[in-house]
Amino acid sequence: MSRRGPRDAILSVIEGQSLLSGRFTSLERIDAGGGEGSFSLLFKAHDRVSQETVALKFYDPQKRADEYRWHSFKREAELLAQFVGQPDILQRVAPLDSFFLRFEHNGFPLDVEFSYYALELAASSAAAAVAFDQWSPVKMLENFRSMCRSVQRIHAARVVHRDIKLSNFLAMADGAVKLCDFGTAKVLGDGETSLSLQYALPVGELTYAAPELFAGLQDVDPRFNLKADIYSLGCVLFEMLTGTPLNPHLFDQGTLADLARTMNAVNRSARIRIYEEFVSALESARPLPPLRYFNIGLPSCAIETVEGLYRRLCAIDYRRRISDFSAIFSYITRALIILNNEADYREWRKRRDLYRKNVELKCLRLRQTARIGVLP
Repeated sequence: MSRRGPRDAILSVIEGQSLLSGRFTSLERIDAGGGEGSFSLLFKAHDRVSQETVALKFYDPQKRADEYRWHSFKREAELLAQFVGQPDILQRVAPLDSFFLRFEHNGFPLDVEFSYYALELAASSAAAAVAFDQWSPVKMLENFRSMCRSVQRIHAARVVHRDIKLSNFLAMADGAVKLCDFGTAKVLGDGETSLSLQYALPVGELTYAAPELFAGLQDVDPRFNLKADIYSLGCVLFEMLTGTPLNPHLFDQGTLADLARTMNAVNRSARIRIYEEFVSALESARPLPPLRYFNIGLPSCAIETVEGLYRRLCAIDYRRRISDFSAIFSYITRALIILNNEADYREWRKRRDLYRKNVELKCLRLRQTARIGVLP
């Protein structure tokens, strides 16, 4: 392999392929490392069928011995086929395909499998757009609405994502925002062994994981992943507004590790009941930080509405967490109306406050005259 490392050597080998699947040419790695995936490699390529530039996602052949991750890679390609033609979800362009190349290892021939599928090519990640302050408050909420729609779509198909985070939403060239990376996704009721049974901590990015996942409730009933996806959406909103992840403001790593260790020792039949006995106390001890503590860049007239949405999405007690997408969209629509009509809204608030003050003064005068027995 190359002195620059085996990953770079593999990237160079893939770039050297002149034609894949009879349609993909001019392969070029996406950034120097071929993306940030631990198990995948990303390239852009010219598609002779659509005459557009697309993304090719390869499974890193060095990780082929990890059967679960390999299965997850294949499952992602299959899951994305369910959502072809649906907005808000990154589109699969071509199904899984493979080719073999022969190498020599210690004098012995070795056939290495390279597997890949084609996807739409994004312009950037949502995380980059937020980091570089590319979205106005209105655009941010409109894009968050698209993020919520994408999760609503997959939940309607009984698919849970299990790794909702800001970097798993991509900004497209036309301005749309789409959900990607279904490597940890699961179809509810498919009978498949849960990855969480093999690990002490939840799958996906822990800074976006709902507390009930650390308690292992999803191992008792996979439907807990539905509300956990909602919690993660709330974490995404919080990070978009504040520039910082939510969970570190609520929990230290030791607390979450202790929760996981303690609850994993509890018999599964009793786990939900025991968790529900102390989750209210956990919520009281770990209050959600108010948005006013951060410089969120939202006009004050909209903060109350957005704060209400964030708090309902991120309720630590899953029993109080919002789960009705129509209610979520209602919050977003209300906030957008306020932002788009900021001047009118401020004037309305002023008139409302003046009216309330006049009503209070009138009631006070009535109470005062009633005390001395004089009719108004």
